[in-house]
Amino acid sequence: MDLNGVPMILIFSQVAGQIFNLVIFRLWRNKEPFLTLHIALAYGNILVGAISVISPVTRWTRWTSVTETVAKVQAVLFAIGNRSTVVNTLLISIDRWLSVEFPIAYRNKVTKRKLSIAVVVGWITTIAISLPTMIVFRNKILVGCNRPSTVDYSASNPLESFLAGFQRAPIILAFLFLFQLRILMIAVETRLRLISLKNTIKAASLTTAELNVLRGQHSKLTARIIWDSLLGSMAVVMGIGLSTVPFVVLDYGGMSGRTGTTLMLNIGNNLFVVQRLYTPFVYLLFFPKFRAAAARPLIMAARWCGCTGGGGGSVGADVSSVGAGVSNKIGLMPVTYAGRRGVDSIMAADVARTL
Repeated sequence: MDLNGVPMILIFSQVAGQIFNLVIFRLWRNKEPFLTLHIALAYGNILVGAISVISPVTRWTRWTSVTETVAKVQAVLFAIGNRSTVVNTLLISIDRWLSVEFPIAYRNKVTKRKLSIAVVVGWITTIAISLPTMIVFRNKILVGCNRPSTVDYSASNPLESFLAGFQRAPIILAFLFLFQLRILMIAVETRLRLISLKNTIKAASLTTAELNVLRGQHSKLTARIIWDSLLGSMAVVMGIGLSTVPFVVLDYGGMSGRTGTTLMLNIGNNLFVVQRLYTPFVYLLFFPKFRAAAARPLIMAARWCGCTGGGGGSVGADVSSVGAGVSNKIGLMPVTYAGRRGVDSIMAADVARTL
């Protein structure tokens, strides 16, 4: 039960959560381009979940040369699929960094189509990195009816040493944390500059021209941090990054290869499943529009059943007000995506309300 039952429960929970994400993203009105990466992540997680089912199923059946071959193929597909989701997470991290480092250029140039191309390039890169390694180490893919699948990366020649080092090195993980650190630095810097700018405006007697200049500076600062889309993405990225750290430790500690115990291998494999279980909760917690989209079917059902009474209007108003210019926790006015021509007008309106 521990070897097969628990992973099956986790896998089906993962797939159910990702399907829930896709349904809510479908209901999300006026989706911004960055959501393309989160939708791609959900599809990738569902694919990895479907691949993961193969492993416990082969262990439940009679172990033969055929089931052993199927288990090895599953191990290769899982390695490729899992790395693709990590690469997708890196794309989310890069996208959010670009949105705060170059906010105006980002809104003018980044589109859903370009992000979709980035996802395809990420998959091609993943296959190009993982598949040659899996082919070279095909005889060291360890499977069995009483243990999780894994790969023994012990090298016996220079080519294997190079491929194993490139495959195992936590390069993507390092970039994930670097981009997140830069985003946090920009957030702190921007917050301090906004406080200083507001204090300057309040303390000084300024002419209309000087006030307009300061308002322009405030507009640029406000555009750098859009927490409605940033916090949720950062939580997803950090969660996946942190959950990958123990697996890297197990791998470099020699506990995930030929000498790895069943317990250690289970911990390493299940961590990849757990890291995908929390995304619906992150989206509900940090994305107001995700909550609004999730609540919409419930509100419609309540109205259809006549359960809302006179309060239905207020509930609908609360949902529709999400992202409608309400200040967030750090005092910045959320800037919603309205195409290339609408950004400046939205920023101007937000700045006028803030000042």
